[in-house]
Amino acid sequence: LLLGANALGLGALGIHRLGAHLEWLERASVVTLKAIEYSPKLTTIISSGLQELGFGKKQIKGKSILLKPNFVEPSAAAIHCNTHPAFVRAVAECFLCFDAKSIIIGEGPGLSTDTRAVVEASGMVPFLDDKRISFVDLNCDDVTKRPNLLGFTKLKELYLPNKLMSADFIVSLPKMKTHHIAGVTLAMKNLFGCMPGIVYGWPKNLLHFAGIPGAILDITATVKPDLSIIDGIVGMDGTG
Repeated sequence: LLLGANALGLGALGIHRLGAHLEWLERASVVTLKAIEYSPKLTTIISSGLQELGFGKKQIKGKSILLKPNFVEPSAAAIHCNTHPAFVRAVAECFLCFDAKSIIIGEGPGLSTDTRAVVEASGMVPFLDDKRISFVDLNCDDVTKRPNLLGFTKLKELYLPNKLMSADFIVSLPKMKTHHIAGVTLAMKNLFGCMPGIVYGWPKNLLHFAGIPGAILDITATVKPDLSIIDGIVGMDGTG
């Protein structure tokens, strides 16, 4: 499991911290933690990593937290493709223990237009039983146009979901896996799922046309995630 601020991951379980300016594109504080199964112990493991990076009640209390997992395959059996629901819940519990005001789980799958069906099939729904935890479909949320803060693509602006940009603290929760174009999916590639399908299509074709490597950088620089926690307890190699 890796945690990083601004980036975090598991199983590898890792955590790293991003700076306020573009320096975070080059440097991040990273913690790697050992986790061998998706068990209730994950909350304690992740919490220890967060605290090692300097996150606790002082930094989180009263804030709205948006967690961005990776739900790409509509199947609870695809634990090598999707961020595990137990992992997402463990992260949510950590932030609730730090007195977060609310937890929003947000995802915008690139292949399916029915985000709710993907979330249900992934096995996440039973973990959404806390009134302080809600879900938002980032593919269909209202959007706001923001300047492209990096410019590795020719896109002048990026359209971002309002729920994403109104959150006080954004956490990327990717699955550690390979990708047929990017080579690997980790903290930054996972942010493709932040981009609304109602603007960029399925599978986010406008971003593909702009160039995936450059788009990954532009999205990350513009969204400015605060943290990434990578689920590497079970990863994926090749085509799965």
